[in-house]
Amino acid sequence: MIYGIYGQTLKDLKKDLKIYMSLPVKHISAYMLTAYEGTPLGVLVKEGKYFLPDEDIVLKMFKLINETLEENGFKRYEISNWAKEGYKCKHNYFYWNHTEFLGIGVSAWSFIKKKRFGNTKNIEEYLNKIKKGIKPILFEENLSKEDIKKEEIILGLRTAEGIDKDKIKNEEKLYFLLEEGFLEEKGRKISLSEKGILVSNYVINMLI
Repeated sequence: MIYGIYGQTLKDLKKDLKIYMSLPVKHISAYMLTAYEGTPLGVLVKEGKYFLPDEDIVLKMFKLINETLEENGFKRYEISNWAKEGYKCKHNYFYWNHTEFLGIGVSAWSFIKKKRFGNTKNIEEYLNKIKKGIKPILFEENLSKEDIKKEEIILGLRTAEGIDKDKIKNEEKLYFLLEEGFLEEKGRKISLSEKGILVSNYVINMLI
């Protein structure tokens, strides 16, 4: 589901959630509408032809989603994902924990032996290379120890569980984010607060 749409109210969102809760679903992903630079939506927002709700409304929407889903047996395990017991997405956990996986097909991505690589997006090119016995890889990168450490922070903070506080080297920024309420501390773990989730890219970029 997408929330934070132009003209959407909390009343509208409640109606949507009521419909979702009436369905036999076990997993829900809820994404805040984001106007990325260079996209058609981003251009419309920049030109003042499309308006996104302010931060306060979006925060209230997130809280409503989270409360409603938890009341109905869902538990948030990542920034945008909720699941009932036993229905967390295994693929997501593989990705967040740097578990090796092989992607097969056009546009598929893989991660093997600290190397990340992606296949071509062009179906004809993909088929031609397969017929010739050539790997249809368009992009690849070898991750250094420093790259992996950064990704552990980036991906770990997306989870509700969070990451070990010792992974953060810049203590000044860490405590600033804790004091401002963007992060929560539970023992040796830190995780994004509800306030921090809405500006997760800002928070994570400060810590890597």
